[in-house]
Amino acid sequence: MAPARERATLARAGDAPDRTARTAAGDETGSEHQIMGRRYAVDGYTAELCDDLQVVYRNPRGKKLQQIPHQLADTQGVRRLYKLRRTLSEHPRQARVQAEAWATAGTRVPMALAEADSVWREALDDAGVEPAADPPAPDDDETALTARTYVHPDDHTMTLLLRTSFARHWDALVESQEEWALTDTFATGIRVPEDTELPFPERLMAAHPGQEREALEAAYDFGWSLWGSPRIHKSAADDTLEHLATTAPRFLPAFLDEIADLCLAEGGKHKEYAIGYFTRARNAEREHHTKPDEHWLEARYATFADHGALAVGAVRARARELAPRVAGGPGVIAAQ
Repeated sequence: MAPARERATLARAGDAPDRTARTAAGDETGSEHQIMGRRYAVDGYTAELCDDLQVVYRNPRGKKLQQIPHQLADTQGVRRLYKLRRTLSEHPRQARVQAEAWATAGTRVPMALAEADSVWREALDDAGVEPAADPPAPDDDETALTARTYVHPDDHTMTLLLRTSFARHWDALVESQEEWALTDTFATGIRVPEDTELPFPERLMAAHPGQEREALEAAYDFGWSLWGSPRIHKSAADDTLEHLATTAPRFLPAFLDEIADLCLAEGGKHKEYAIGYFTRARNAEREHHTKPDEHWLEARYATFADHGALAVGAVRARARELAPRVAGGPGVIAAQ
């Protein structure tokens, strides 16, 4: 039988508390700030995420500013707007990529997904995927995808597809947070191909069995996944990395590698940042005695070398690691 759509009981849109406006002590002592959906204000200065996903700053008289005023600079509220912008930009892109993959593979997609989220409906239409009125049979396999619909205080909704084995961790995290709230969940019957690489932060969770919740909370604090990427503010990312090194050093190499990849993909001036983050990731592995898979590490060095993104110090450190190995051993690279 086709699975019945299960309504989540953690938080329903109609039952959720009103979060459209709140007032609290500001990021700076003595100031007041307000968060109202896509708008953030400190002492009359405002930052607003517009429909075109641009963040606009205004002074107390309402005049548009060309630069961020110091009253708003590096505040949690502004970071929140950029995280939201990143999320609202990335969701359609990821949906398009997934829909195109389904079109190529001939995957049956349930109608419930198109009905739950207009972004998915448009992506499926563009890819030529006709949603099935009778959804695929439920699959309890850990690689099966479960749909989770979340609502933001500004009434924006978004449906994410998560592996069943990670969904409960996401649900518990979202329930405890004040922004995106879980409103609906249903099985899709869609299995993930075995050769598909886990995305971040699921990859971090899989690498730390028994510590999945802690790993996900660290990713949330850093501002990933539902809540976007930290690459917009390098200084903020570095501050968070410093905090992570103190509070959860076991996760530090993975975060450094993720930021290095983001910077490498961005290119341009970010390539220099990628070199630094890659080097710091390897140093963190040595400092905290993390043992990554050797084949994965060799491929990682090769990728960054191909992009000219390896520091001399990183190459020398790698050579010292390889030097003691016996030449000719299986899978071993001998340093000359």
